[in-house]
Amino acid sequence: MILLSCIQASDMLKQFQQGSRARVSLDLGRSEAEVSLSEGGVSLAGAVSISLEDLRKIAKSEDAVFAVSAGEIEKLIRYSEATRRTYKLRPTKDWPALEISGILMHRIAGTTPRKDAEAKLRLLSPVRGAALDTCMGLGYTALLAASTAQSVTVIEKDENVIAMARLNPWSQPLFENPKIRLIHGDAAELLPGLGDATYDIVNHDPPTLAVAGELYSDAFYAQVLRILKPGGKLLHYTGAPGSKGRRVDLNASVSRRLVKLGFAGVRTDAETACIVASRRG
Repeated sequence: MILLSCIQASDMLKQFQQGSRARVSLDLGRSEAEVSLSEGGVSLAGAVSISLEDLRKIAKSEDAVFAVSAGEIEKLIRYSEATRRTYKLRPTKDWPALEISGILMHRIAGTTPRKDAEAKLRLLSPVRGAALDTCMGLGYTALLAASTAQSVTVIEKDENVIAMARLNPWSQPLFENPKIRLIHGDAAELLPGLGDATYDIVNHDPPTLAVAGELYSDAFYAQVLRILKPGGKLLHYTGAPGSKGRRVDLNASVSRRLVKLGFAGVRTDAETACIVASRRG
């Protein structure tokens, strides 16, 4: 599948100002290919071409990724009747972000999805042993963890999110890397069935409290503590502590409850808006 965003389309148009050939990415930056300009439009790959008018349209669309096929372009947006939500990939300077019904699932203000995932994993360094990612999303943290961890298990409840990950070129290793095991299911229901002291790392990046309150419950955190090995670490994204509009400081509330449940070394990292904690050795 050929995927273009404003970044690749703008790059293509800029290169065409110098000649009829350009080297650009047709998969959101994962690789490069040669394309050519003619009177009939732009030849991309094989028999697939695109008109200059459509190319300029993509270049002006800063919040969407387009799938290109047989002279047609389509915004990569999917609607689910089951969830009544829309799902789309949103371009950034590196890896695309996931947006669900207008709400970004990645931090992009002052950072990028890739840089954010890298910053989070640095809080757990070194990443070794068995890792669990409770809410996969596009799987960026899991993919980075798999580069050094012995194994990575990822859980994702929403089949529509898994479908978007399959469309995202940067998420493909999730389905190809033998070190990664993907489970389609609800983390709140699955954790009680996991073995005691199984994981060295648990990455917990849940939807908002309003959407998935069960993933912020004491019962859930107790399960996380149980499945962590002694000395194992929890990385929990909670969002900006004390952000405006909240009646309760979620970050402070979660931190207090983690301490009460028996987690050690509970601290907040302001840069990533994450809580880091561990199971006592």
